[in-house]
Amino acid sequence: MLGTRLPLVKILSFKLRENHFHLILKQEIDDGIRIFMQRAGIAMAKRFNEKYQEVGALFQGRYKGKLVEKDDYLMHLSVYIQVKNAFEEYPGGLERATQEFDKAYEWASKDPYNSLGDYTGNRNSPIISKDVLKQMFPTPYSYKEFAKQCLLSANLDDKLDKLRID
Repeated sequence: MLGTRLPLVKILSFKLRENHFHLILKQEIDDGIRIFMQRAGIAMAKRFNEKYQEVGALFQGRYKGKLVEKDDYLMHLSVYIQVKNAFEEYPGGLERATQEFDKAYEWASKDPYNSLGDYTGNRNSPIISKDVLKQMFPTPYSYKEFAKQCLLSANLDDKLDKLRID
């Protein structure tokens, strides 16, 4: 009988963009994030190369990451990844999405390339670990209201600026 493998990371949230992606990961074992990102990069490159008959790396350089040490930062980062990034893809862009917040939020929650639907109840993906953010936002409504406050007050970028990855 094979032993049970421990997960490398928990995936708290994600958003896949046209040419990059965002993840919030919680490391479960030493060096888990590095190993996970290495394996994910290899798997994505392999799949892409097979599908499009290409060869070589898919991404330039190593992944970029930052340690999140404060709950406040994690809360704002989750909105940046799941809501703001989706709103930038909304028909009419971020400004229109912010003006039509409720409609745009519902639209974003149905995006299959975004974990927001797991927090709104539209989806229940087995790869998303909701326990950490659910402690901060016990209901879908509380998360939505926090996201609205962040985007309408236009302070989200300011909150995240000091830890921005360029």
